[in-house]
Amino acid sequence: MADALKIQAVPVELGPCRMKLDIEVPAELADKTYRQMLTNVNSQAKLPGFRAGHIPPKVLLENYGPMVVAETTNRLVQNAYKEVSGPYREKMIGDPIMSKETETAMYEAGKPFKFSLEFETYPTFDLPNYKGLHLKVEKRTVTDEMVNHTIEDIREQASRYETVQGPTVENDLLTVSHHAEPTDGKEKPENKYGMLDTEKTWIALREPEMYPGVAKGLLGLSVDEERELEIKFPEEFHLDELKGRSFKYTFKVLEIRRAVKPELNDEFAKTQGFDTVEKLTEQVRAYLTSQLEMFRKNVLVQQIHEQVLYPQTFALPADALKDVVAQRLKGLEDQARREGKSDEDIAKSHDEMAAKAQKDGENEMRAYYTLENIAKAEKLHVETADIMEYQRMLDREKGRRSLKAVLREKQESGEISNFMVNRLFDKVYDLIIKEAEVTETEPEAPKAETEQK
Repeated sequence: MADALKIQAVPVELGPCRMKLDIEVPAELADKTYRQMLTNVNSQAKLPGFRAGHIPPKVLLENYGPMVVAETTNRLVQNAYKEVSGPYREKMIGDPIMSKETETAMYEAGKPFKFSLEFETYPTFDLPNYKGLHLKVEKRTVTDEMVNHTIEDIREQASRYETVQGPTVENDLLTVSHHAEPTDGKEKPENKYGMLDTEKTWIALREPEMYPGVAKGLLGLSVDEERELEIKFPEEFHLDELKGRSFKYTFKVLEIRRAVKPELNDEFAKTQGFDTVEKLTEQVRAYLTSQLEMFRKNVLVQQIHEQVLYPQTFALPADALKDVVAQRLKGLEDQARREGKSDEDIAKSHDEMAAKAQKDGENEMRAYYTLENIAKAEKLHVETADIMEYQRMLDREKGRRSLKAVLREKQESGEISNFMVNRLFDKVYDLIIKEAEVTETEPEAPKAETEQK
């Protein structure tokens, strides 16, 4: 009797990474569910002349019959799925959907309730050889020159500006007025954003330049001095009105401000959070060393992708791949717009972008599944120490908000799960690199130096 009431589920392979469960609920169990739903509706229904829970079955069915059948059908699907899906949940991607051939299935009294659910599954494949790889990385070390250069950058960022009379030198910040007239025989365009004529604007004598040639063209001037410059805007200039146009500009210097870097001493080190220059220098060297190690690892990881992950050819779940490719394509289109490409240009490049998005999406998914399976094979896990590290990071950025609020925000955005996955994959990369044969090569000589030789 117990077996007679058991829900049956038969798995059917529909193709690579797709499965169907043909499910049958015994008639007796389906009828029992129907009676339960009928009782539930009776207890909640409101009909004139009847108390809730005491409506005669015939009257109840005349008014709520289709609803009871629909509720029974939904309950049967939910309960049956919950009971039989256990052995298949680990391989499921996303939620299952009703198969087209049974999507209109409804409960019928005295008959078994049959329906089918389809879902995508994680790919199955043999792991590639990921041990004993031959990897290369350039031999690099943190030099005193790099440390000194970084400290100079810190000093420059801490500079204060002083007003001077001139003459102007590189990196000065000028307040100027200017007037421009076209020299290419064309009509003077609209003075958009004051690019042609203005009584007051800022110009920094360094790259990137607001006006082509001004960084050198306005050197050597003092306050109240004027200078004429012939300026030709490039074809790729961001304002259509000025693309490829030539103008004679007359600049007048109104004010000169010059950056003065603080002296490198213990007092300056304290403004940066260190007791002495020596402590500041040690921290800068440690930071540059960590950046170099990160760069080194990124180079090795890219080779792991090219040697092990991207060459994989196993089948991928079609719907999941479609979503990833769509995201990749949107990213390429958004990047093209940020680079100034028009919608027409993007449309012309659609096929090329779509092909790249498809290839990148396939590489991304195969890399993900392969790294995940390597982690399982090697019994790698995200440890408590990793979670504590993430919590310390949240503590630093939460400000006045509660940690609970920050955690909820990170959970909703998917950042926590992304951190866990990335940390796990970092462990996989570390293992592969540890067991690889890593050769350190001499850095390539700069191109100019090579050509001179």
